[in-house]
Amino acid sequence: MSSNRPPNMTPEEAIYDTRERMVRMETVLIGVKGTDDKGLVGAVKDNTKDLDASRKKVGRLEIKFWLLVGLLAGTGILGGFGLANLIAPS
Repeated sequence: MSSNRPPNMTPEEAIYDTRERMVRMETVLIGVKGTDDKGLVGAVKDNTKDLDASRKKVGRLEIKFWLLVGLLAGTGILGGFGLANLIAPS
């Protein structure tokens, strides 16, 4: 088994160096305790919440669109030919 420590580094220094790297990685991932920094994990959670909100808005908009199409088709404003062109794939 080969050693991962750099040359001229004692085992204690290698352990300390590894610990410092792990602490830096943890700080990047979960942020600094006691501050507003949420780290990478917090940023992903925020993006997920924003994406869910956007999906809900698009879903409501789509429902309103099809209700409007149904209303216009039902009242005769949107004729059969216009409705066929609207629904037909391009």
